[in-house]
Amino acid sequence: MSFLRTRVLIVLASMFAAMCGGGSSSSPTPTAPNLPNSPAATTWSIAGVVNDAVTGAGIPDATLTLPGLPPATTDTAGRWRFEGTGASPGTVLVTKISAPGFYNRDTRIQWQTGGRSDVTLTLFPDHAPFSLDFFRMLARNGYEEPASLEPIRRWTSNPNVYLNAMNPKTKEKLRDLEIQMLEQTIRAAIPQATGGQLSLGLFEVGVSPRAERSGYINIEITYEPGSDNCGTALVGANPGRIRLNYEGCQVSWCRDAISPNVVAHEAGHAMGLWHVPDGMMVPTLKDCSGITFTQQEQLHAQMAYLRPAGNRDVDQDPAPFQALVTETRREVICHNAPRR
Repeated sequence: MSFLRTRVLIVLASMFAAMCGGGSSSSPTPTAPNLPNSPAATTWSIAGVVNDAVTGAGIPDATLTLPGLPPATTDTAGRWRFEGTGASPGTVLVTKISAPGFYNRDTRIQWQTGGRSDVTLTLFPDHAPFSLDFFRMLARNGYEEPASLEPIRRWTSNPNVYLNAMNPKTKEKLRDLEIQMLEQTIRAAIPQATGGQLSLGLFEVGVSPRAERSGYINIEITYEPGSDNCGTALVGANPGRIRLNYEGCQVSWCRDAISPNVVAHEAGHAMGLWHVPDGMMVPTLKDCSGITFTQQEQLHAQMAYLRPAGNRDVDQDPAPFQALVTETRREVICHNAPRR
């Protein structure tokens, strides 16, 4: 019995020695605790290009400024980039974009989660073929009211048209040829008056008035014998309205009851254009059937449609991306002779 007890004690001692490192007197190496990794700093970036609004070419050496960040300068291709760490910006304000030979612009850039690399910004050149004086006339009513320039008023989607084709003189529906002329002229005028940005949507015809609705321009025919009023239009308003005075623009060299030239002119107003000294948007009737806007008008209309509604002189975009300018709608009256 004593032998067995001794044998057990020896085995237990051997096991204990093995567990303790073979009898060594050295202490075991401590294991480092599992510490959490430090979170990586959040990085963000926003990048794009600055282009000439007329040619589309990149503008080198343009300077952009964002609040709280060093300015960025574009490379030879007009490319720029901002980046940082920490909280990403929300809607960020570009306080100024400037470049030699171009007009300064104030605008805003909409931030997107994950950053952006696709921001295209444009500047108006301070040289021909762009003319700030003509732009102020066509897009800001600078020809008739130079002391109180308008913000840009324009559509952001293809306008639909509803024609009330009831002839107030005959009490009958307009002739088919007159209706076809109206549609064809409106269809040709809208792309010219928007720099190719928009085109006619639906063209609907009825024989009774219809309430204004968003996305539509209502065309009404009036009859005002003895008046020199050719027509009227709300400028760049959505909903929009055009009134055409039946036989109101008849002169010795234009006997059309509704002149295609007047229709195209009023369509220009409806899309946001004002009067200029010469061309389609001249304030008094000088043509009868012409419906082609001048190259100068089309170029500067395109420039206007590169800016959001509410853009102000010289080139300041509104704080909201789409300013509400339809609350103070403006109507323009057009004449076939100098105003009396």
